[in-house]
Amino acid sequence: MSIKVPYSKSTLTDQTHSDPILGQFLHLLAQDIEKNPQHLKAISSDLVSRVQSLVSEVDFDIDAPLLDDLEAKGETNRLAKAINGEI
Repeated sequence: MSIKVPYSKSTLTDQTHSDPILGQFLHLLAQDIEKNPQHLKAISSDLVSRVQSLVSEVDFDIDAPLLDDLEAKGETNRLAKAINGEI
C-alpha cells in the first residue's frame, strides 16, 4: 500500500497568501519535486500503521488557539492549569 499526496499549483497558491514563509518553502519544495521526481519515495504500509498506532489515542482540536495566541492574550497560566488537570 502506498499513499499519494495530492499536489496542485492552485492549492500551493492558496496556501501562500496567508503565510509568505510557508509559501516560499512550498514553492521550493514544488520546484524540487518537479525537477527531481526520482527522489520521491512511497511510504510503506508498515510505517503508516506504526504512525497511526502512535497517534490513535491523541485528541486535538484543530481550531484551538496555539500557544503564541494564548500568550498574546495572557492565558498561558490557564493553559498550564488545564494541562496539569487543575481545571
